[in-house]
Amino acid sequence: MENYLMTTLSVSDLQKIVEKAIESHETKKATRESSNINYSFAKVAEILGRSHTTIKSLVKSGKLKTTTDGRRITKLALQEYLKAEP
Repeated sequence: MENYLMTTLSVSDLQKIVEKAIESHETKKATRESSNINYSFAKVAEILGRSHTTIKSLVKSGKLKTTTDGRRITKLALQEYLKAEP
């Protein structure tokens, strides 16, 4: 037997719930898409205007995360680094 919950919502309350759900979905979707994009160390150095050695140092210090094999940097990791650095 299924349990049902009945409630009454105003149109504006229902609209807010739907808008939050859509916003949450879009955020998750963007995160998934960003996590599929990877950059080489050289490309990240070019994007940040830093040397390849500096990028390697940032990875070694844990400030910039890499893929599990340690050979590439995800777009999401780059975005997180840029948010954390002043």
